[in-house]
Amino acid sequence: MTSFMKNGVIDMTVLRIKWAGFCPKCDSDELDVHTDKGTPEFLYAGDGVVCSECGEKGEIDCDDDHAFAVWDWED
Repeated sequence: MTSFMKNGVIDMTVLRIKWAGFCPKCDSDELDVHTDKGTPEFLYAGDGVVCSECGEKGEIDCDDDHAFAVWDWED
């Protein structure tokens, strides 16, 4: 877990997780989630997600009690 400081206040946390899905570009399950309120066990819809292997970007979505990564798609 990494925290960033902005004006002396913790602004955002980056969590490295392996349970929210796989990257569609490189098939890695190691994802970096950028969150204001999330924890390693609980993420929020709209949290940013980046594949730690290739840098593919997306965000976290939630359905019932499950959080999972959804990925940006190019046309």
